[in-house]
Amino acid sequence: MSFSQYDLFKGYGDFVGFKNYVEVLTNDRFLYSLYITIMFTITATALQFLLGLFLAIVFTQDFHGKDIMKVALLYPMFIATVAVGTIWYLMFHNQLGPINHLQRVLGITNFSWFNSPLNAFFTIVIADLANEFYTTSMPFVKS
Repeated sequence: MSFSQYDLFKGYGDFVGFKNYVEVLTNDRFLYSLYITIMFTITATALQFLLGLFLAIVFTQDFHGKDIMKVALLYPMFIATVAVGTIWYLMFHNQLGPINHLQRVLGITNFSWFNSPLNAFFTIVIADLANEFYTTSMPFVKS
């Protein structure tokens, strides 16, 4: 199908070879999306690894509340991804979100998490990191 000009109503069309691939690989929007995807993967994976390793080191120590903390950190894995995304969106909301409320209390004003592509990128990395970093620490910890 990718080597033909496909029409939904007519079915398979004429053979076009690599024309569709050349068209996609020279499209600026596709290349930008590919760049963002690669940067997100590298950034999120590196941060998850580092935070997971740190958490594994912390959990090898004995301290009061260790088991409760493990359960609390594991909890986001039990919630559907859409629900987690909605919760994080509400947490970062400009007027209603607790994170922006904390910023206002600390004197940081006029900062929007979604007003630029770079801010939105790091907001998504933070949400992904908070949802997934615990699973990264599991291979490092026996118990």
